[in-house]
Amino acid sequence: MSRWRGIVGVVSLLTIGVIIGIVLDHTVILPSVMHGSSDTDDNTVMLTSLGGTVELTREQAQEIHTILQHHQETVAHTWEAMRPHLLSALDSVHEQIEAVLRPNQIEGFRQWWAEQHSSDVPHAERH
Repeated sequence: MSRWRGIVGVVSLLTIGVIIGIVLDHTVILPSVMHGSSDTDDNTVMLTSLGGTVELTREQAQEIHTILQHHQETVAHTWEAMRPHLLSALDSVHEQIEAVLRPNQIEGFRQWWAEQHSSDVPHAERH
C-alpha cells in the first residue's frame, strides 16, 4: 500500500508543478512569444481575466497593471531559467513511474500523461 501512496504522492507533486508551470507558461511566456504581443498586451489579458473574477475598480486595475509590468521581465527570465530543470525532473518522474508499471499499463499511462500535460511536457510527445 505504501508503494501506491508513494506513486500518488509523486504524481500529485508532479501535477502541482506542471500546473504552476503551465499557468506561468500560458500567462507570461507563450502569449508574447507565440503572438508577438508585448508585455502590456499580456498584462491586459491577465487583468481582463482577473477583473471578470473579482470585479476590479479602475484604480485597482491600474495599480495591478503597474505591478505586473514591474515584475514581467523578472518572471519571464526566471521561468526560462527554471523551465529546462523542471522538464528534466518531469522526464525523470515519467521514466520512474513507467519502470513501476507492468508493460500492459504503460500505454495507458502515456495516454493519461499526455492528456494531463499536453505539449508542455516534451517526454509525453516522444512516446
